[in-house]
Amino acid sequence: SALLHPGRLFGRGNSALTLPLMLLYAVVSTVAHWIAMALAFLFWNTSRRAEYLADYLREKKMFFTLRQKDFTLKDALREAAAFPFAIPTFDMDQYKTVVRQFVQSL
Repeated sequence: SALLHPGRLFGRGNSALTLPLMLLYAVVSTVAHWIAMALAFLFWNTSRRAEYLADYLREKKMFFTLRQKDFTLKDALREAAAFPFAIPTFDMDQYKTVVRQFVQSL
């Protein structure tokens, strides 16, 4: 930022561009700050979303999950062996209808 300082660009005197450039710098730095805050929020929110998905899948009995802070291998293996998995059945031929309709639309 020392290279773009208004005093270096236009000398030490009161230039007509000093105030607009200072305002421009303030706007740019504020925008950069908000972008950084938004990225931090997205990263934090994504990790929370993964936990919600894990809780949902465990509730549906499709997956066995544990929180990392509660993890011990011995207990995890014991609990996983006793977990009542309920994997839903899927019609594995459904994709054929979709592919056939797509090919016919070409």
